[in-house]
Amino acid sequence: MADREVVIINGARTAIGRFGGALKNLTVIDIGVAAVQGALERSGVKPEDIDEVIIGHARQAGTGPNAARIVSVKAGIPSSVPAFGVQQACISGLQAIMLATNSIKLGHSKVVLAGGMEHHSSIPYLSLNTRWGARLGDMVLEDAMFRDGYRCGIEDKLMGELTDGLAQKYGISRAEQDQFALESQQKADAAKRNGFYAKVIVPIEMKQKDGSSLLFQEDEHPRSDTTLERLAKLSPAFTKDGTITAGTSSGITDAACALIVMSKERADELKLKPLAFIRSYATAAVEPKYFGIGPVPAARKALQSAGLTLDDIDLIEVNEAFAAQVLTVIKEMKLDKSKVNVHGGAIALGHPTGMSGARLALEMPYALEERNGRCGIVTICGNGGHGGAMILERVRY
Repeated sequence: MADREVVIINGARTAIGRFGGALKNLTVIDIGVAAVQGALERSGVKPEDIDEVIIGHARQAGTGPNAARIVSVKAGIPSSVPAFGVQQACISGLQAIMLATNSIKLGHSKVVLAGGMEHHSSIPYLSLNTRWGARLGDMVLEDAMFRDGYRCGIEDKLMGELTDGLAQKYGISRAEQDQFALESQQKADAAKRNGFYAKVIVPIEMKQKDGSSLLFQEDEHPRSDTTLERLAKLSPAFTKDGTITAGTSSGITDAACALIVMSKERADELKLKPLAFIRSYATAAVEPKYFGIGPVPAARKALQSAGLTLDDIDLIEVNEAFAAQVLTVIKEMKLDKSKVNVHGGAIALGHPTGMSGARLALEMPYALEERNGRCGIVTICGNGGHGGAMILERVRY
């Protein structure tokens, strides 16, 4: 099992849409199909070469039974190929790639399409007491976005509230958070302008009311006009005396991402050139109220499994759920900030929860190539107190 090398061939993601933005009239199925078809086209892999489909999807209410299967078939993958979804909150997309790697290492599959998707704009409201009749009193509608996502079901607090506590525990100041958020926006804007994100984005054709078509191919959430002065004027978003603001939090967004993962042996047979080796991966769990620190034990496990130290790592991705959360991870692991999130992150781009981990894994090989690096680690925290990490080694040609 351990001797079977697993590689990422290539992949694609949609541009990230704002909440209620350009993608609002589509569905998670629509954007999932676009990402899958883009990944197949860019990798040169035929649909009939796929043995299994695994897609992370964190907000599943109202999306149909096994949305991953619906996406798979509608994207043109043969109906004989099994597909399933993964729900591990924000870690879902990265976990899908981990499960794909497990399947290949165990010999169950040779080629797996793995990724993640989320469409916050279509998340429904729920009426939980309607089915059997409320009889008396008000009928309450609950926002599934909060019930299934932004509220911790263990602590019964919003993730932002918990992050305020994390910032206080680790001594992360408001000024540090504002500065980090500004840098996220600046780095994302630079990456957009130099064409980095264009390397991974597959355009989506949007039909207009007049019958014309518009290509959606640039991330919609970044705010290139962000300044420290504007960030400093924002009020605390979650607790009265807190330090977390909307400007230092990840954005609510829509997007999908898919990657082709296979054994190195199969890649050689198909004469394909991989982007990266998947060297190790791990998940870990922490106290739910300190969920943001989850990447720390996960990263340490992944490094130990790969026989590496942080000195061997050229680039680091810490998903930007909140600026305070990333700064806590940097502080706890004593990370070199110059290696962290070099193209910005979810504060600028947005955080389509089920998709984000897959995005990090897809973009890391391109970032390593850009900087002539060898190894990178991607990490992500998740609701409930989980952390995930994966180490990738760029294939040099």
